Formats: sequence, structure tokens, C-alpha cells
Amino acid sequence: MEIVKAACLFTTHTAVPAGIHIYEEEQLRPYLSYLTRELGINWEQLMQLGKAPSDQGAGFSMFFWLRAWRSR
Repeated sequence: MEIVKAACLFTTHTAVPAGIHIYEEEQLRPYLSYLTRELGINWEQLMQLGKAPSDQGAGFSMFFWLRAWRSR
């Protein structure tokens, strides 16, 4: 199971722009602020993980967050 977990990432989202939901920080803070303590990073670092590498001015995307987190 650990091998499968390390090698796979399941998501029902599509990688096309229409399928990538973008959220503003204010929308996420009530739900994700606990992650800063659990992951040992600050809020800005957490938000950077969810931004598209080509558009750092955009909001937070779970698609980019999952991809960035998996590559750590």
C-alpha cells in the first residue's frame, strides 16, 4: 500500500484551465490554517504551494498544491 501511495495521485480534477478551481486566501484560511502548524511552514509558504509556477499572482489551486506537495 505504501508503494501505491507514493507512486499514485488520484484526483477527479482535470488539468485544463476550466477544471482548475482558483480560491482566494480569505476563502481558505478558515479551513487550511491548521496545516501551517502540522507542516511546520508559514501561511505564505502554504499559499505558494498552491500557485501556478507561471502565474504567482493567481489564487490558490488544489491542483498545483497537490503537485507541489507530492514533489517535496
